[in-house]
Amino acid sequence: MGLQVLEEVVKTSELSSQFDDMKQSLRDIGSNIERIKINREENLKRIQEQQNKFQCEIKQVRQQINSHLDQLEKQAIDNLKSTEDKVKCQIEMLLSKLSNTRKEVEDLENIISAMSSYASDLQRFLGKKQIESKVSKSEKYIRSLLEDGSLQQVTLNCSIESNVYGILSSISSFCTISTQTSNSNILLTTEKKNKLIL
Repeated sequence: MGLQVLEEVVKTSELSSQFDDMKQSLRDIGSNIERIKINREENLKRIQEQQNKFQCEIKQVRQQINSHLDQLEKQAIDNLKSTEDKVKCQIEMLLSKLSNTRKEVEDLENIISAMSSYASDLQRFLGKKQIESKVSKSEKYIRSLLEDGSLQQVTLNCSIESNVYGILSSISSFCTISTQTSNSNILLTTEKKNKLIL
C-alpha cells in the first residue's frame, strides 16, 4: 500500500517543472559565481594599484627626508669648517707674530753678545737704552697676549639638536598600513524568483 501511494505522488508531482527550477537555480549560482569572481579579481587589481601607489608615496617621503637631512648635514659641516677656519686663522696669525717676535729677541741677544765682546763702554751705554726699549716692548707684547685672551685654549663644540634625537626615538614606524571594508556592490540574481539579492 505504501508503494502505491509513492507511485501516485510521483505521477501527480511536476518533476519536469521542478527539474527546470533546479537547472535555473544552478545557472543562477554559476552566474553569481562569475560575478563574484570578476568582482574579487577587480578588487585584487585595485589592491595592487593601491600598493604600488603607496609604495611610491613612501619612497617619495623618504627621498624628501633624505634630501632635507643631506641639506642639514651640509649646512652643519659648512658651519663647522667655517668656525674651524676662523679659529685656525687667528691662531696662525698669532704664531706668525710670535715667530717675528722670537726673531727680534734672537737678534737682540746677538747684538748684546757682540756689544759685550766688541763695543766700548760708551757704545754699550748708548746701545743699552735702545735694547732696553725693544726688550720692554717684547715683554709688553707677551703680557698682552695673556690679558687679551689670545692664549686661551679654543675648543670646538658640536651639540646635536635634541629634536634630532627626539625624531629618532619618537618615530617607530614609517607609516601605518591598514585595510578598510565597504559594502559589496555585487548584484546576485535569482531568475527563478525574479528578484535581486544584494
